[in-house]
Amino acid sequence: MRDRRTTTFIALLFVSGLLLGGTFMNLAEHYWFHMHPHNEYDIRQHRKIATEMGRRLHLTPLQVTEVDAVLRDTIGRYQKLETQLAPQFDALRQRDRAQLRDLLTPAQQLEFDKIVRHADTEYPINERPAVLSPVPCESASNPQPQE
Repeated sequence: MRDRRTTTFIALLFVSGLLLGGTFMNLAEHYWFHMHPHNEYDIRQHRKIATEMGRRLHLTPLQVTEVDAVLRDTIGRYQKLETQLAPQFDALRQRDRAQLRDLLTPAQQLEFDKIVRHADTEYPINERPAVLSPVPCESASNPQPQE
């Protein structure tokens, strides 16, 4: 009787450890492993980059303004390229989705369509390239970097 209680206790302890460990791994994966570094540069934050370059490289105010202008020009070029390529990416995505749908039964196709709708709603980046998303800096017409 005593051995059975000990075995049950050890089994419950083991299972609770598994559950606790799984929970912590899930939280760690969600909050730490998939999170983007806060200090990662995003070219759409051109003024922040120009200001940081100015600070670290000891640039003159004129150089900071010129760096910001180059970065803004780069953003414009990225946006133009993304606009040109977006239809090709969309056509490829639609073709691949059609190929996947053709592999499925009618019942599976209905569920697949729900998954696709959810993905397009939940992750609009799939429908719009990151470079075309709104620029975090205010109007690009103001060439003065913010401090």
